[in-house]
Amino acid sequence: MSGTFLNTAAAIPATRKLFHADSYCTEATARVILVDNELVVTDRSVFYAESGGQVADKGMIDGIPVVDVQKQGGRTARIANPKVAVPAISVDTFIVHRLDRPASFAVGQEVAMKIDWDLRYLHMRYHSAAHFLYHAVRALLPCDGEGPTTRGCYIHAEGARFDYFDPVPAEAIGEIEDFANEMIRRGHAIRMEAEPDVDDLLYWMYDDVIIPCGGTHVRSAQEVGEISVRRRAKGKNNTRVYCSFKEQ
Repeated sequence: MSGTFLNTAAAIPATRKLFHADSYCTEATARVILVDNELVVTDRSVFYAESGGQVADKGMIDGIPVVDVQKQGGRTARIANPKVAVPAISVDTFIVHRLDRPASFAVGQEVAMKIDWDLRYLHMRYHSAAHFLYHAVRALLPCDGEGPTTRGCYIHAEGARFDYFDPVPAEAIGEIEDFANEMIRRGHAIRMEAEPDVDDLLYWMYDDVIIPCGGTHVRSAQEVGEISVRRRAKGKNNTRVYCSFKEQ
């Protein structure tokens, strides 16, 4: 991050994140707030910024390729929800788009945004698939009633994975896969419910399952598709569990 952004971050308003209102939104116009060579901040954005394990969108701003998108600034919020545990999250963040070249945009200029929809849609499908996988592991391998503890996750266009501090036995993988796919085959609606007054927190809801999430998701399990699940032991306290679509 360059000096311009570091010196003015406190004064940059939060970006309106259009993907929270509609993950299927692919194009929009926005006003330029700040430009520093190849880095651009706008008042709103359709570009998902890397966070929560999900990689950033790619696309174009006024025909210039966007190669990375990151959140900056904001504040830490701790939300108490009686239905589900919510980790501390950053809210009121602004989004920095990194272009593949310096931009000649002027502050206040209106620009046209367009995401790579095929890439975004794969991210959406895999993020929803990751939630089915996550719930299956928690349901089948309860550790003190909470399920194995995650170290982190990674969601991209070729798959999704979780890293766990607790062991996930190899013999459990078949049952985990069957459990997740049974949920997917129900084909029910996936709902995203926003936490009031918090721009970066939503709740992914499927039947009676609730998972806090700020990512992009499909509207129905019918759009996800059947998954394959595998595991890899990465060390004494790290088991990696992957999923990928069987159609690929």
